[in-house]
Formats: sequence, C-alpha cells, structure tokens
Amino acid sequence: MKRLPTPFPEMHGQHDYFVFPLSLPPDGSIPHNFGGVSGSGLWHVLLREEKDGVLTVDKYLLQGLTYYQDPHFEGRSALRCHGTKSIYDVAYSALCHPKP
Repeated sequence: MKRLPTPFPEMHGQHDYFVFPLSLPPDGSIPHNFGGVSGSGLWHVLLREEKDGVLTVDKYLLQGLTYYQDPHFEGRSALRCHGTKSIYDVAYSALCHPKP
C-alpha cells in the first residue's frame, strides 16, 4: 500500500497552515500541476466501523482551504492550505466584525 505524505502544520502570526509535501515522479503517475484547486476544501473525514465490519462516513469536517502550490524543485513540490484556526477563528472574526 502506498503511503500518502504527512502534512505538517506551520504558524505565521495568527494564521495556521498545512503543508503537504509532494514527490513528483517523472512517469506522470500523479499530476505535476494542481492549478485550479485553489479554494478547494481540505476535509477530515471521520469513519465509523459498522457491526458487519463495513466502514461508513460518520462526519465531514472542513479543516482548511487550499491556496498555493510551491514551485517544482528536483522532483518535489508542496500544496499549501490555510488551516483550521485561519478559517474558523481569523476569517470568521473578520467577516463578523469588519473594520470600518
């Protein structure tokens, strides 16, 4: 089974970010350009195992929003997402209490 890259969190001021490292194989087995995904959701999907062993989705939780892909360098790149604090604390507060 292929292991997915583990995102790592970053903090800059009051904003949090998730960074997903990408290895870009030359065979094209994964896209090298994720243009068009900006603004898409980063979802945490909670699964529940039923009595018969079948996994079902219990909840979908919005954890972040994709906003940028790092430039390619030596077969590597990264996708960057605004994190939970940024979208639920900072953005929500700015929308509810706009500055005059």
